[in-house]
Amino acid sequence: ASGQQWRKSLCFFALLQQSDLDPNVFTYNAVMSAFKDEQWQLIFSLLAMMFLTAVVPDVITFNTAMSACESAHQWQHVLGFLSAMHQAQSFPTVITCNTAISACGSGRQWKRALDLLHEMHQTILHPNAVTYLS
Repeated sequence: ASGQQWRKSLCFFALLQQSDLDPNVFTYNAVMSAFKDEQWQLIFSLLAMMFLTAVVPDVITFNTAMSACESAHQWQHVLGFLSAMHQAQSFPTVITCNTAISACGSGRQWKRALDLLHEMHQTILHPNAVTYLS
């Protein structure tokens, strides 16, 4: 999604809400994936709407939110989503961890990045080339 794609996604979402169709986790994920850099804060509004309508976020939801925050250099929010993911009993993937490690690295939070790498080694997740380049 690029340029004005996020505006089109929000228009689509608004039309969907006005119809008899209820947005589901796939709808929210698709709309969220259009948010980059300057629009990263809109993700919080969509997540709030998900909770209000009892739509349960999945690993894609969290990864999308984390990616948008990481690209906006918001490492604190990335770690917040990682924590929320654990609380929601949604299990991180290698992509999740790579995003968190990259966000910490970009934010000069080297100890946190190394802690996350260590945590990966303690789980069934196996770091890959992207992990070490993050």
